[in-house]
Amino acid sequence: MVGYRKKNITIEENQKLIVVMEVEATLGNDVVVVGYGTQRKATLTGSVVEVKGDDITKNPAINVASSLAGQLPGVIINSPTGEPGRDDPSIYIRGMSTTGNTSPLVIIDGVERGGLGQLNPNDIASISVLKDASAAIYGAESANGVILVTTKKGTPGSAPRINFSYDEGLSQPTRNPIMADSYTFAQVSNEINVQQNLAPAYSDSDLEKYKAGNDPNYPNINWYKFIVKNWTPQHRANLSVSGGKNGATYFLSFGQVYQDGQYNYGTENIKQYNLRANIDVQVTKYLKVGMNLAGRVDNNHYPSTDAPYRSANELNSHIFLYQPNWQPYWPGTKDLQPLRGSENILNWVNDNAGYQTQKVNTFQSTGYINWQLPWVKGLSVEGSGSYDPNSTFVKTFLEPDYVYYKDPNTGELTQGRAGVGTDQAN
Repeated sequence: MVGYRKKNITIEENQKLIVVMEVEATLGNDVVVVGYGTQRKATLTGSVVEVKGDDITKNPAINVASSLAGQLPGVIINSPTGEPGRDDPSIYIRGMSTTGNTSPLVIIDGVERGGLGQLNPNDIASISVLKDASAAIYGAESANGVILVTTKKGTPGSAPRINFSYDEGLSQPTRNPIMADSYTFAQVSNEINVQQNLAPAYSDSDLEKYKAGNDPNYPNINWYKFIVKNWTPQHRANLSVSGGKNGATYFLSFGQVYQDGQYNYGTENIKQYNLRANIDVQVTKYLKVGMNLAGRVDNNHYPSTDAPYRSANELNSHIFLYQPNWQPYWPGTKDLQPLRGSENILNWVNDNAGYQTQKVNTFQSTGYINWQLPWVKGLSVEGSGSYDPNSTFVKTFLEPDYVYYKDPNTGELTQGRAGVGTDQAN
């Protein structure tokens, strides 16, 4: 990178200044992480791209993998869903090279690990992507490229530095469909019947009432706007302490993430907690030891149905099957109507049919020792070991969900099971 050197000039009274900026090339001084350590860009011949942690934190995405989109040349990020807690994007380096597994090898602090998307971005010092021959040091597993993640460490001889950050954000769908109103729906339904030599489904009186929109028995519901939030809140908080003294350096951090569900009347919410401790100690002039400890706790809550859980993709497609002249409640009540398949979409997004909780505990630990051989300058021996236990606890609680069926003769509402089956009231 070519820039200009910084100049400080003292200005005196009635002084005429002529400032000439001096070119400064800094490319050769930049250091990137490669498979066998670090290397200056000036001497780098392989295909390596890097993004710094400070650039990652500028992106509001909760998932770290999503925040890499557009920041690394040759890296493609494809997210099939934006559902909170389930947005696990695919990463392609130089596109898809095979019809089989196309995932790159992910190395976090020198150890092959998963959970790239759930890292705390405030803990990341840099992310490097090795392509082609640059990744060959990792063998056959690097066929789809390698992603190297380096987390932050303390600075030797520095006073404790405390950082706190809080980011509040709002997410929304990238595109919102334009739904037909009840009047248009009724008109098109009549046109279809005419083309099939059938009687019109709606009379002229029905059409006028749908057009007027003032009769509660002739509703006009935009189901997409009714069930999908315009804006979904999310936030990330982070507290870190770093420094170094007497040959020891440390970086300690705690992060918390919260995402609300994307549906109105819903109960979905995502909570994530990250802990990290990176400690290095220079025991002697030639001996250095260190450990990297990281923990993550995920506590997610989802509404449940007899599916037992319907994904956002399934629910979103179901919205388009709801007619605009249907309504969620019987007029003047809070009693749910039986709609498509004698179900009601509100039972899909709340806990009426039960719930599912997912609790994931992840712990990652690495210890290392580095010995600089005193009789051979520049030569060292290093050994490391890692232990990464994790546990997942899933609780699914199911119960019957109900709607209210209306007697066509008396108009009386009767509670009955939702859905189609032998034990349902319909």
